[in-house]
Amino acid sequence: MKPFYLQNDNSALYFCGDDLVFRDEQSGNAICLRGKDEFIVYFQPEDNTAALAIPSSSMTFDGAEYDKDVVVLKYSCAQLRVALQYAAEERVYVKIVEAAAIVPGTIRRITLECRTVCPGAEVRRGGEGQPVVILAGGASMFCGIEFPVAANNYHGAELCFTQAPYSSVFSSRRVIYGLVPGNGAEDAFAAYVRSKAIATRPARIYGDWALHDDFTPGDPVLTEELTLKNLENLKQFTEKSGVKFDCYLMDAFWFRCGKPYTEFRADHFPRGIRPVVDAVHCAGMEFGLWFDINCIHAALPGMERFDAGLDNGALCLACDEVAELVYEGIATQVRDNDVRWIKLDFGYFECKNPHHNHSTHPAEYKEKAVANFLRIADRLRALQPGLKILCYNGWTTTLEWMSPVTRHKLPGYMVSPFWAEHVDYVYCGDPKPSELPAPEFADSVTYYTDGMLRNFREALFPAANTDDHGAMVGTTATIYRLGRSTFRLSLLAGAMRGTNRLHFYGDVTLLNEDDLTYFKFVDNLLDELFAAGCRYSVTDGDPRLGEPYGYLALTGANGYALLIDPSPAPHRFHLPLLFPAIFTPLVVNGEQVDLPRSDVLPEVSAFGYLLVKIEPVPADNTSLRVPFPPGETLRIDTSIAAALQLSFTNADGVPVRSPAGLPEGVTVTGFKSDGRECSLNANCPDYIWSLVSWLHYDVSGCDHVEIQNAGQNSIYLNANTIVFK
Repeated sequence: MKPFYLQNDNSALYFCGDDLVFRDEQSGNAICLRGKDEFIVYFQPEDNTAALAIPSSSMTFDGAEYDKDVVVLKYSCAQLRVALQYAAEERVYVKIVEAAAIVPGTIRRITLECRTVCPGAEVRRGGEGQPVVILAGGASMFCGIEFPVAANNYHGAELCFTQAPYSSVFSSRRVIYGLVPGNGAEDAFAAYVRSKAIATRPARIYGDWALHDDFTPGDPVLTEELTLKNLENLKQFTEKSGVKFDCYLMDAFWFRCGKPYTEFRADHFPRGIRPVVDAVHCAGMEFGLWFDINCIHAALPGMERFDAGLDNGALCLACDEVAELVYEGIATQVRDNDVRWIKLDFGYFECKNPHHNHSTHPAEYKEKAVANFLRIADRLRALQPGLKILCYNGWTTTLEWMSPVTRHKLPGYMVSPFWAEHVDYVYCGDPKPSELPAPEFADSVTYYTDGMLRNFREALFPAANTDDHGAMVGTTATIYRLGRSTFRLSLLAGAMRGTNRLHFYGDVTLLNEDDLTYFKFVDNLLDELFAAGCRYSVTDGDPRLGEPYGYLALTGANGYALLIDPSPAPHRFHLPLLFPAIFTPLVVNGEQVDLPRSDVLPEVSAFGYLLVKIEPVPADNTSLRVPFPPGETLRIDTSIAAALQLSFTNADGVPVRSPAGLPEGVTVTGFKSDGRECSLNANCPDYIWSLVSWLHYDVSGCDHVEIQNAGQNSIYLNANTIVFK
């Protein structure tokens, strides 16, 4: 085979002999993958004779087709024909393998990458739906199958990326290779996923779970009457607060059992769902519905042969008949009731049933079910362009991740970042108390959510596609009958975590007037952060370990920080800023405050939290010298200043001295940003017998200062504003 060469914006790919070489053309640093096989196909003949492992090196090479961006390699043997393509894209190289059986039988498994990494390289990460990361010298690379449940594994230095199609014709998922200089492969991969993720914009979602709780005897249940009354309450909420929800998301138990989500419960919705849909639209919202994609709660009769063998009633989504049933159920609601948001829950992609046409190996049994799910999502979006898909319990690598919050308790990573390429949001977990005791039970629920979000971050999942659960207010068992006690911190955190969404569940009538003002403040903050294009990051400690932690949202040198202390001792944070900054406290422990700016972050109280605005300190202090005749008023901006120094001279520069530092008739008044006067403190006594020509004022908390000459003499004013050091 002749060598070939491909190039993208970052690097070049050379194929010669047994080596696949990725080279950074600027530095010359390279990563080499070595091995004689491009793939290995595991083929099961129809007569059930022994399965065959067919490596590419044992097949006949039928030639290559090559241009500057794509190369296609062709292989054949007695059982198969295979075409392999490498293509150069902007950030990555892509490998796709297509195989077809030419005799009766099944392609059970195919290893798409089995080469060995060059000696001395470090190989790490990998696992279900994660990239493998390779570091060698001055370069690093991410690689793997671009699929949420891909088996991207390695054994020592040997790569092992596999799929299990269980079919006679197979087209692989994309295998991607992204080379970057230095050791930044994980950051580069995260940027790659963000570039391909479903784009999200600021969204306000109302969910009715916590308003009703159909699991708990005695709690309200979902009915037409409850929903219509709630919609009236939401109208009043919007009128009073100015906050408008984009979506009304109706949660579980709206459906008639025994039907695949095609009918509403006649006993709870005697007029059907149309009155509710019309009321939702009248309130200016889109309608959303909950679905269980394995039909556990639908209790469908006659479906026993499709049971997934999980002992929970889940039907196997890998079975095409089940997938079609799920699609038709959701599509019916999309078509008939203009559903624009779908909340998908209880996703079990596993199946242990040996009678179904897919692997039952734990590393492979999700593949076909996920492929069917992605086809369902694509078809629904074709039916309803702009459909929003929210994925709840079941889209993590295992449901076990939804319980512990202690770091490293489970192997691997919580969620595959590749989900973000297919759905709008993936859920980080129900509101639960963490393992961290707190004086306020509600605060522990927030610590749990932030622990889950740290797991998502370590899994390289985009924040903008993360469902952080949101704020839940209610008197049902769902939210532990906590009322509004979780509201303020959870809502504010929702704006600061980078999720581009505020999700409110439950009963808006429990919010008081101050809560509505606070809600609007957070609502405006969300829009401000998005409009500014803020970059989000985490700071300080780990919430899973009970350490003080925080969220940063920055555009250049401007932005905000939310700092949370889950510990029993006060904590002073030190933010990883690359510039001198001024901090203005805006919210302290749920209360909006009007406190002066400072170049030092205030201490966060034990079990408390703080929102501060961050602004840069100008490079230089400002100064001016101006004539100051009688009747003149001079305004000086002190919004970012710590101090104001004033001195007075005559036209010749001779100091004008007086007992109080101010010439006769001169007054100095400070004002807040809302126009109210603020007190100014000078650093000298009221009477100085030896006279003085200057004054030094503390202007922290003053937006501006007005200096008026109501005297009889023309003088010169020298003013210096001193910013924080």
